[in-house]
Amino acid sequence: MPRLDKIRITGNKYDGFKIKHEDSIFNLASDHTLFTLQNGSGKGVMLQLISQIMLPGTAWGSNNGNKIEGMFYDRYHVFKPYTFHVVLEWDLESRPGRRLLAGICISARWQERLDDSEGKVGLKYFLYTHEYSSSSRFSLGNLPLYSKSGGGVQDYEQLESFIDENHRDFRKYSKTSVSSLNSDYYRYLASHGIYRYEWEIMKTINRSEGGLNNYFSRAHDNQALFDKLIIPAVSESISSRSQENDGSLYNMFVDNIKIAKNLPELISRTEDINQLLKMVEPLVIDSEHGLKLKNTGRMIRERGNNYIQALERRTVFLNNEYNRTKIDREKTENRIGELEYEKQNLKYARKIRELRAMETEKKENEEKLQQLTNKLKELETRQQNIQLNLLHLEYMNYQQQYNKKMDRINALKESSELSNLRNEISSFKQKIKDCWPEMQANWEESCQEAAGYLQYLKIEEKRLEQEETNISCDIRGKELKIANFEEKENKFERQQKELSSRFNPLQLSTPLYMLEQMAGKLENEEKRLNELKGERDSQQNKIVNLQEEIKGLQIDLARRESKYQSVEQTYQIRNNREKEVIASILSLLELDKFKEVYSQTWLQGKQMELEKILSEKVTRLQELNNKAHELELDLALNDGNCWIANNDQKRYYQLIKKMDIQVYLGSDFLLNITDNREKYLQKFPLLPYGLVLMYESNWEKVKNNLQDNDIFRAPVPIYINYLLQETEIGDSFKLVHGGEIELINNPARYRDWCNSLDQQQREIGNTIAAVERKSKNIRQVIFMAGELLEKESSSELQEQLTKITGSIEQLQEKIDNRYKKIRNQQEKLTTLEDKINEKVDKIVNLKQDYRVIEDYVDRFNELEKLRPEIKNIKEKLTSLEERLNINKFDRHQNTRLQLKLENDYQNWQKDLQRFLAELSEVIPDID
Repeated sequence: MPRLDKIRITGNKYDGFKIKHEDSIFNLASDHTLFTLQNGSGKGVMLQLISQIMLPGTAWGSNNGNKIEGMFYDRYHVFKPYTFHVVLEWDLESRPGRRLLAGICISARWQERLDDSEGKVGLKYFLYTHEYSSSSRFSLGNLPLYSKSGGGVQDYEQLESFIDENHRDFRKYSKTSVSSLNSDYYRYLASHGIYRYEWEIMKTINRSEGGLNNYFSRAHDNQALFDKLIIPAVSESISSRSQENDGSLYNMFVDNIKIAKNLPELISRTEDINQLLKMVEPLVIDSEHGLKLKNTGRMIRERGNNYIQALERRTVFLNNEYNRTKIDREKTENRIGELEYEKQNLKYARKIRELRAMETEKKENEEKLQQLTNKLKELETRQQNIQLNLLHLEYMNYQQQYNKKMDRINALKESSELSNLRNEISSFKQKIKDCWPEMQANWEESCQEAAGYLQYLKIEEKRLEQEETNISCDIRGKELKIANFEEKENKFERQQKELSSRFNPLQLSTPLYMLEQMAGKLENEEKRLNELKGERDSQQNKIVNLQEEIKGLQIDLARRESKYQSVEQTYQIRNNREKEVIASILSLLELDKFKEVYSQTWLQGKQMELEKILSEKVTRLQELNNKAHELELDLALNDGNCWIANNDQKRYYQLIKKMDIQVYLGSDFLLNITDNREKYLQKFPLLPYGLVLMYESNWEKVKNNLQDNDIFRAPVPIYINYLLQETEIGDSFKLVHGGEIELINNPARYRDWCNSLDQQQREIGNTIAAVERKSKNIRQVIFMAGELLEKESSSELQEQLTKITGSIEQLQEKIDNRYKKIRNQQEKLTTLEDKINEKVDKIVNLKQDYRVIEDYVDRFNELEKLRPEIKNIKEKLTSLEERLNINKFDRHQNTRLQLKLENDYQNWQKDLQRFLAELSEVIPDID
């Protein structure tokens, strides 16, 4: 069964952000561990956070009232998202040496609701597991969850990227993947003996404080506590005297008695023990310090190895990504070329297709146009034929009717009775013409009389109408006044009933006194309202002043934050620069990075060491260049089958000088030492190209100390001063031979030497390039170190950041205090606003009551004034109604007579017209 070994809580805030787990690690290495926490010290929060591994997002408390979402609200209940981590480490006892790490990264985001504009808080989290041995680089303490230099707690996205990059070592589970109880996450933990239902049982137990309520339910007072719980437990322990039970109360008393017997002897040894402890104390301190340093070194070494491995993996990954990107880029470029070609062809093909479609459509439209044109010609021809047929039919009908009329006329003309009838008609027409003037005069006179009487009736009707209108208007005016009076009287009665339900009828009986009381009360309320408004204005001014102070503090805070960001940016640049310089110095000087401590003095000392190394590299580079020149000379000269030397008099001179032997150059000897220069030049012509020693012993010393393997390319003669006058020319000088003798005597050795010149040149060239590169790196590091020494160090910038952070926190605290004062003032202002609103409502009601009573009095006075006038109007209204009835009767009689006359006249006119129509056949010119 796995045993919980360690707990790590990082970045968690609770109790309104008042309490925080910065980076807490709880070690449960012993078999039994007890946390003694008093109420309110975070026991419930710790249990809730630990349970997130098996019960993600679970709430806590007796009624599940403590939700994880509540940890993202500050003390002002303002939502502030952040990230915190919880990690548990189990010792898998079933698999010795193996451990299981399970962690959760939790943050929150603001979610907009569909049915509410305020939104809500939504959790976002993911879980991860890691099974490893004790030597893993991803143990609980090594997880990159917190970094003081890196800004504190690791962000959600950063840790998720870290888990994704190390997916070979970690298993990651998203929020949705653990929603099911049968998910891979719970099955994986269950395979190691960690079950979700056990944690749910523990949560249920915790609701009743671990079962203590049930345990102490048997004893509700002190007497029952001792009688039912404590005394039985002590009695049971005393009765257990078995030697096998070493922890029994009886054995404890026996052990204490034995200790009491030996107490005098133990007391005598106390002083010696104290002295021994004092002597051992430095050793213990040093041991603890050494162990601490050892553990620190091991931890740093492991961390460095982890960093190196991570960088190597990252490098491999980036190289693979780079190669893959290059391949994808080439494929993409080829594909882009193909698509561009297809695109150009596509435009041409599209235009060709459109042209062909338009040509086809043109042909179809032309064919349709030809068909329609032909059809139109046929329809026009048919229309003309139909019109001609219609005209011909109409002509035939008229021709038939004409023939019929002519036949009838001819038949009538042939009749014999028609001639007699025509004679009679002619005699009657003559008589009618003779009587017509008299008849016309009578008719005209009758028309004039009828028109005159009808005009009189119309004038009389208009007069009666006007008189009726005037009487009606007068009646309506008086009725309107009466109706208005009655309406006012009804309104007054209704108002009186309404007021009697609100006011005392006795007060309504004296409305003027009531108005005076209301006016006084209204004046007092308005005075109190002005006082409350003054207090409100004072509170508002205080709030405005506090807001101005907050604006000033916020400006100062923004300035400090801007300065902090600037200094932090400089610090990051400087810190990275220092790390780069330190890494370069450690690499160049081959130092142990775990032993070296960076400081300005350390950097200055290392800079001096680098300058010293640089000077050595420059000297070495000169030597190598000289060696390269020699090799170039050898390669230039030795291009045949024999060895050829070069004059190198200076080299011999320097070698002999290093042996502390007095030696002169031949030219120097001739110019400054001897007086017989011309004699020596004639006798010893090689003297200017040789060296001069003072004594024979010096020659022996030179001969014995020169290396035989050196190859001398010039036969430099060496003369002895005292022998110059005695020696003949042939025996006048000495020669020193080295490795060149073997090259001359042994052709195979010469060929090997000559063939090795190219290899030596390449090696020296590579060495020179390496030395130059290293010298360049050293010069660059020296320059960078000089820049760092001229500027502020990252530690100084960090101190500035600490100071600025302190000032920012102080400003933030001042701003919070100001906001707190503003809230207090706003609460007072809200109270005043409520009082002002109450007073305003009360004043409005009083004004309404005052206006109502005032209106009541005005209406009463108005009704009393109008009553006599209305009585007189009612009397006049009766006489007017009688006159109106008489006028209506006369007008009715006149209308009947007018209608009768008009009807008779119209009938007469109709008869007259009909008679004149018949008479017009006899008298054509009748009017």
